[in-house]
Amino acid sequence: MASTPAQLEDYERIKALHESLPAFAPLIPTAVLPYIAFVLLTSAFALGFYFSTLPKNIMRPHEIVVSVLASLLTGLGVVALFNSVGVYV
Repeated sequence: MASTPAQLEDYERIKALHESLPAFAPLIPTAVLPYIAFVLLTSAFALGFYFSTLPKNIMRPHEIVVSVLASLLTGLGVVALFNSVGVYV
C-alpha cells in the first residue's frame, strides 16, 4: 500500500514535533526509589506484625483498616523496589 503525499507530510510534521519535545523526566527521582521502597516495605511488614498480634476480641473495622493499609504499602513498596532495580512497571 503506497503512502500518499498528504500522509507523508503528516508523518514528517509529527516526527518533527516528536523530536522537538523534551525528554521524559520522572516526578520522583530514581535515586530515591530504594529508600522509598525500604520505608514502604518496612512499614508494611510492621503493620503485618501488628495485625497478627491483635487481640481476638478487637472490632472488625479496625482489622480491615490495618490490613488495607498494609496491603497498599506492600503494593507501592514492591513497585518502587522493582523500579529501583530497573524493572519499570
